[in-house]
Amino acid sequence: MNYATLEHAGKPHKGKTTDAEKRLVREHLDEINERLTAEGLRTVSLSDAEHVERYGLEDLVREQETREPETSDREAADGTAPAGMTAEPFGDDLASERNDRTSSAA
Repeated sequence: MNYATLEHAGKPHKGKTTDAEKRLVREHLDEINERLTAEGLRTVSLSDAEHVERYGLEDLVREQETREPETSDREAADGTAPAGMTAEPFGDDLASERNDRTSSAA
């Protein structure tokens, strides 16, 4: 199997990852991950240190880190939602009921 083609790049294998496969994965990561998902295989993850090293994805990780907003220290420590945001998930029926009871009591 030739892993240096879009058809096979990124598939799990025990052999050496060639520069050509690394380049394909870096340049077509989303496309390759869509194919891997459709084939029922694990995807290439920028949060997996082994994948980052195997495919030379360090630059993509740095790009992703600069694009993602950082969570404030307070939010990380106590789990509070940012200003104007609710900590309750969408579709929480209990939250709706609590809001209804609060509104009717006023």
